[in-house]
Amino acid sequence: MKRILITGNSGAGKSTLAKQLSGKFNLPLVHLDQHFWQPNWELPDMDIWRQEVTRMVTSDKWVIEGNFASTFDIRFPRATTIIHFDLPRPLCLYRCIKRTIVTGNKTRSDMAQGCIERFNLEFYKYIWSYSHIHGPKVLAAVEKYSKANFVVLNSMADVRSIKKLYGV
Repeated sequence: MKRILITGNSGAGKSTLAKQLSGKFNLPLVHLDQHFWQPNWELPDMDIWRQEVTRMVTSDKWVIEGNFASTFDIRFPRATTIIHFDLPRPLCLYRCIKRTIVTGNKTRSDMAQGCIERFNLEFYKYIWSYSHIHGPKVLAAVEKYSKANFVVLNSMADVRSIKKLYGV
């Protein structure tokens, strides 16, 4: 029974690690962005969104990556391991800007259809403020909802260590 939840700042490496762990342990992989966003970055109906997340976590095996504090109360109690990326914000911001340039007006494979990668100042502000505003919400949710093994990755050395531990 492996239920691995990965959270953290955009550009930190959540999707990459999730893909690697999913492949290594033959676990179903869920990118929350694919299920949350509607075409053209439209928001979903929140009741339907919560129902969908509730359905996603009923299985005994999965890797789910993404944030969305609106569903911490659903996901965190079901996770057996929570991995939280808290990498330096300049690194995350650099990676997201680079990703935007490289992806170039296309939809990423871990994103919902119709959500084209683009330069977005509001998104970059989210990245810059993540560790001060959104990261503490993850820590509070772990405290409130979870008994899972909780790992915080603060550096690329931490990321390499967790990959080595899991053999990915």
